[in-house]
Amino acid sequence: MRLTSTAFADNGRIPADLAFCASDPAAHVKLSENMNPDLRWSDVPAGMKSLVMVGMMAGAGHPNELRVHLNGALKNGATPEQIQEVLLLLALYCGIPAANQAHAIAVEVLREHGKM
Repeated sequence: MRLTSTAFADNGRIPADLAFCASDPAAHVKLSENMNPDLRWSDVPAGMKSLVMVGMMAGAGHPNELRVHLNGALKNGATPEQIQEVLLLLALYCGIPAANQAHAIAVEVLREHGKM
């Protein structure tokens, strides 16, 4: 996987406005603006990216976005078994309530696609 950004140079310092904290002569450090840098990743298959997004949306508790990314994962070649494995990890790391909601949504989407 390659991660690239136009927000900072290779092997360079992350600009203060993109970092969590920044130098402050008076207090040593201070909270920064913590802006999101422009990041791109490549060399990862589309199905894998989709599975990552499924896990993030499910773990964050965003059911509408989860539905979108489940549809995208299926279109990008992810299998129902791969989705099931991601959601099993969700239960282990994010808790049963998040996993139950995500599984219910996944079942609906898989049925819509004729995969269940």
